[in-house]
Amino acid sequence: MSYTLNSSQIIILQHNCARSMNVMHSCLNSATKTADIVLIQELWIAKDNKTTISHPSFTSLIAPSNLDIRPRTMVFVSKTRQDLVCTPRSDLSKNSDLQILSISANGISSILLLNIYNEKSQQINNDQWTIDRCLTAIQLSQRAIICGDFNAHHSWWNSAIENPIRTTSLLNWLTIHNCELLNTPDQNTYTHYSENSSSVIDLTFSTPLLCNFTRNWQVNQDMETGSDHEVIQFELTANESEWVESSLNASYNIVKADWPKFAETLQILSSQIENQIQNLTQTPSNANLEEIAILFRNLIVNAADQYIPKRRSSSRAKVWWSESLSTLRAEMSGFKRYWKYNKTEENWNQFTHARNRYFHTIQKAKQIS
Repeated sequence: MSYTLNSSQIIILQHNCARSMNVMHSCLNSATKTADIVLIQELWIAKDNKTTISHPSFTSLIAPSNLDIRPRTMVFVSKTRQDLVCTPRSDLSKNSDLQILSISANGISSILLLNIYNEKSQQINNDQWTIDRCLTAIQLSQRAIICGDFNAHHSWWNSAIENPIRTTSLLNWLTIHNCELLNTPDQNTYTHYSENSSSVIDLTFSTPLLCNFTRNWQVNQDMETGSDHEVIQFELTANESEWVESSLNASYNIVKADWPKFAETLQILSSQIENQIQNLTQTPSNANLEEIAILFRNLIVNAADQYIPKRRSSSRAKVWWSESLSTLRAEMSGFKRYWKYNKTEENWNQFTHARNRYFHTIQKAKQIS
């Protein structure tokens, strides 16, 4: 299955990486050409509770915290999307298990994006789970998406559940904000290897206003990472009636700009539209003001295109990533699919051996590079 990134949508992945560096590398390398935003739960992090992996194709945003505890949520934002704006909202949450951002792009107005890992507090003498500690205190805007590993069981998303677990506060909060479930009900998102069982705990919710613009929620079967959680993918699409392509989408490399030539060209171009500007200002109106703005925008873009080079943005894998690693990942993915459909000991052993080979090769490639 292939995906095409375009500026009229935002493609989001969410994934619990099970504290594994190898899983994070695998997820991010696959996401370079398939996602704009990657929401991580249970990231790998060093003993200093600050250092984690990076990737040349993504800007990393780690959850803020006032405490010296291990962050359990993180976001990676693609560097190739020049129109995509992601602003951390530490004013709404400083909890390292609940990361909140405001995101927007061309044709897509600001959306509140919540990335949650629902687990007991890491503080001593505090057994509260994330939902009760901080999620229920959040007042959602009309445009909000809530994603993550909820560690909660309910028949709303898994019809096999008869006795709900850790859902009372969550359901009350979701009801207050009229949130809707984006998951495909009964689509498993987590495999408990030791107990040979599956469940639905990785969830995605939306406020009503965004439902028509949130599409193609799916478990990405082509993106196997070695985690016991599946990779979830969905798209936020533009409201076509508001979609306007910006002339300034391209990111200019201002370090290499020829500013004297740029300024000279601006003066020349400005003199050429001087009469038009005077005529338009004689009869002020919204339409005339809009036309003046367009004239100025066009002359600035014209001068910039001539004397300010554009940055070349491209999706890049880690320098040590190789075709053999991609082959091993595909092999591991195939064995996992076999085991899912026929859970025999032989299929399980084939999958675990393939996963171990894949992870070992990642470590060896990093050491050599």
